[in-house]
Amino acid sequence: MREAVSAELDEARRRSLHAALHRGLVAAGLDEVELTLAHLDGAGQKAEASRLAAEVARRADQAFAFDRAADLYREAMRLGNADPSLPVLRAQALARGHRAKEAAEAFVDVGQRDATRRREALRRAAELFLVAGEQVRGIELLRTLLVERRMPLPETTLGAALALFREWLRNRLPDVPPLTEDDATLLRTLSQGLGMTDNLRAAVYQQRWFGDALRAPRSRHAGQAIAMETLYLGSTGRWGRRRAEPLMARVDALAAETGDPETACWAFACRAVNASFAGESIAVLDDLVTAERMFRERTEANTWPITTLQLLRAFRVRIGGDFVHLRRILPEILHDARRRGDRYLETTMRRGANVLFLCDDDVAGSERMLRELHWDAPLGGFQFQHWLAFDAMAENLLYQGEGHRILERHGDDLASLRWSLVERQQPVRALSRSLWGRAWLARAERCLDVARAVVTVSALARSLVSEGYPDAIARGHLLAAGVAAVLRRDPAPALRRAVAVAERYAVLQVGAAAHLRLAGVTDGATSHAHAAAAARYFDVQGIRRPEAMANVCAPGFRRR
Repeated sequence: MREAVSAELDEARRRSLHAALHRGLVAAGLDEVELTLAHLDGAGQKAEASRLAAEVARRADQAFAFDRAADLYREAMRLGNADPSLPVLRAQALARGHRAKEAAEAFVDVGQRDATRRREALRRAAELFLVAGEQVRGIELLRTLLVERRMPLPETTLGAALALFREWLRNRLPDVPPLTEDDATLLRTLSQGLGMTDNLRAAVYQQRWFGDALRAPRSRHAGQAIAMETLYLGSTGRWGRRRAEPLMARVDALAAETGDPETACWAFACRAVNASFAGESIAVLDDLVTAERMFRERTEANTWPITTLQLLRAFRVRIGGDFVHLRRILPEILHDARRRGDRYLETTMRRGANVLFLCDDDVAGSERMLRELHWDAPLGGFQFQHWLAFDAMAENLLYQGEGHRILERHGDDLASLRWSLVERQQPVRALSRSLWGRAWLARAERCLDVARAVVTVSALARSLVSEGYPDAIARGHLLAAGVAAVLRRDPAPALRRAVAVAERYAVLQVGAAAHLRLAGVTDGATSHAHAAAAARYFDVQGIRRPEAMANVCAPGFRRR
């Protein structure tokens, strides 16, 4: 009805009515900004409307209402406000609201509008595109900026390895000139943005950034650079975490000395993340949540650490096998990813949570999800996203009792993984070596390549136990038990060792699988006790087919 009446009005009448409605709002003292803007616009008072929109946007920005501020800055620009600062303010508000993709687009627009801001605007755009999973667009912008600074992106894996070695040597030379603020900021973008997808190239720029931070510890990003190095080191294993300890102490000291809230956030986060890598306490989940909250509340535009902390928390829960917890946090993280346009976080979470389909006995749903999810890898090579997809497909086969087909279908993927830097991360290394062993056990279970399987899996089991990482140790004992079962020997001692580690460190899924296998190889009350322990886990987690789920962790016990 409103549209029909409005269509009968001429332009002058329509404007006069909007003006009257605006006067009514003012007279009533109603603070309805959107209505006020609509009526000012309708009355033809665009200059007044654009001025009001910009003013309210700034107030919203100062009140940390970043989404509202971004929308009002856009409205002010649409209404004709020519203030050159508005595009920048809108892009910054989007970034502070962690709407990474929209913020990146806005910064590209700033770079095209203003030559004086071009370089910094394009750097911010590249950083945000990478964080949002828009890898192709982020890399394109970075290539341009790196060529301008004579720090070109290595095009091949060999070139990246040589560049990393050169940076390692460079950090040991005397009298290396300090980086400019612009170059240090660009290196921060490369270390963080590429670190999510391409560890080797990211490490090249991390080394230069880290080296500069050691030479100039009072520089703006020194605390972040040193904290990032602790994350690179900590992810590699216990020796890396030992090397990271003195660096974490440096970050603590810098945070205390400077009083900088962002450095304080990094100091807390790098300790929480390294504790997560160690996998020795489930309590670390609370620290990861606290670190994420600190970045949200005390800093601005820190999308990378927030995304990383969300992923690590979910990964820690997934490794532990607490699927009730994973179901609870998955919608929250996916909602945040979609709100921010973060394809990387959404894709990683959905692939990483594939096990929930198996809990529901929905292999078809899992396969459909894996077919529908797409993610670009612009720099080539085997990356973390490839590992997640491959791991999900392999576990689907194990669940269906078809694990003997893993090596036939995905042998090339496993080989690519072992020659990639993805395995440099200890949690991935533990899972991938466990999967390699499970694939061979599934073949031996079908009386295929038994001798080779026994030799291969025995070596993998020893390597996992030697990692000194609880999840790896528990999975190594499970592989050793599988070898014993294939050889018709007693697997109970290895299974009991797996249970002991799993229960001490809350590796729940592995512990339940070991209990179920012990129920099958022991007698009487002992067997009933193990079966009951396994049943408690499977019931609580809502797993519909316990035996099929146990086969995902512990194949090799049904040799044919």
